[in-house]
Amino acid sequence: MNKRQELMLNSKNRLQAQADILLNALGHKVDLTTMTAISSKVIDQRFYEVAPSDFMAVIEGQNAFAEEILTYKEYQVSGHIEDGILRGNSNVPRINKDDIAMDAVRIPIVDWAQGLQYNLIELSKATRSGNWSLVDMKEKARLKKYQLLLQNIAFLGSEQVSDVKGLLTQSDVASNSTTIAKFIKDMSVNEFYTFISKILADYSTNSNSTVMPDTFVMPMSDWLGLGVPLSETYPNTTKLEWLKKTFIDLTGNANFKIGYLAYCDKARNSHILDVGTGYNRYVLYRNDADTLNMNIPLPYTTTIADTINGFEYQAVAYSQFSGCKAYRPQEVLYFDHQL
Repeated sequence: MNKRQELMLNSKNRLQAQADILLNALGHKVDLTTMTAISSKVIDQRFYEVAPSDFMAVIEGQNAFAEEILTYKEYQVSGHIEDGILRGNSNVPRINKDDIAMDAVRIPIVDWAQGLQYNLIELSKATRSGNWSLVDMKEKARLKKYQLLLQNIAFLGSEQVSDVKGLLTQSDVASNSTTIAKFIKDMSVNEFYTFISKILADYSTNSNSTVMPDTFVMPMSDWLGLGVPLSETYPNTTKLEWLKKTFIDLTGNANFKIGYLAYCDKARNSHILDVGTGYNRYVLYRNDADTLNMNIPLPYTTTIADTINGFEYQAVAYSQFSGCKAYRPQEVLYFDHQL
């Protein structure tokens, strides 16, 4: 049919075309000829996927069916560090005693459930195609949706539940907007050297010099440009190699990790961070369970598909999870710019 004929379609033809689209919503109504072969392979849809456990501790299977997780933090509240030193052999009228204080941190748990439904006619039609399973495909799609939800929660938190935060959206983590004022890939040699000289010093100040970081995460768009030579003086060394060597040398940690996330790009977080604008956010932190973690008290679980009328079938998947929580926010530091 040419464009002129398409323009001449009457309302009945258009309605029939729309009906055909609806009838083929499951994909099993496809015109075939005697020379058509159906491939047994089904091409899956691709999504941006990253494992939260690569960036934080994920605790699974503990505290199922609770509404929140309460964790205590301990603090020393003793006096001067030299209290307790005894001088000479004189009698000591009073012995100094250490004391501690406790603080409770409450983490909300999110309940999640998603149904899956199909009927006997849909199942029978899909079976006739001979190359895919309606039930398996629906279950696969539901599981993928759940995995993408957890991923989004882990890094950005929830839009609906305001106190469920992600790695990039902690409200009590400090943000530095001067040390990284532009993409690292776009820095001149002198700007790069200045950045290198400041970033760990900034972290040390933020953490009160108690620990060294072991992870640096940056926007994906910046990461992809760090393969360029550092300078004409060092044409065989890329910016990424120099950056990683500096972190390893200064922290003394041969396993220091530099990673990237698309969520760190402002285009991916503008609905959460500085709404409408977003930040290109870098995170320098210590990746251990005491510093920050995410909980999945009840991992993804499904019920057995069942029917009450012999025609419609339904199965439910359910889970419980929390956001990411920084228990030691001073051991996490954000660097932001909006260029």
